[in-house]
Amino acid sequence: MSVTAQDTNGLLSTAPGYSPFNASDGKPDTDGNFNASVVDINAAGVSGSGRLDRLTIHAGASAPTGQYTLLLTNAVDIDTSNNTWVPDALNHGAIAIGQAAHADAHSVTHAGALLPRRR
Repeated sequence: MSVTAQDTNGLLSTAPGYSPFNASDGKPDTDGNFNASVVDINAAGVSGSGRLDRLTIHAGASAPTGQYTLLLTNAVDIDTSNNTWVPDALNHGAIAIGQAAHADAHSVTHAGALLPRRR
């Protein structure tokens, strides 16, 4: 699997004067670990619910059938005063290839390191 695209125009982009600096890994990223790191350098600040990042993940034609966990780690938000905030909960996601997704698969809603692992 590989990360082929990244869209950072989520919640942060709703701030006046949004000016992103994207220090994420380059795309396509095929090593099994993807680090997403984006900051609004104008730091106007936003609050509320919403996505921070959207990734496009590609599974090659030779990918084996199975359920793959999207493990999110090291998630943190930094506010306009440079304080760090960790999420109260971090729900991992899953990708199902050639089969239905398990009922316990969650939607990925927070940026962090992406580590696909076979269940």
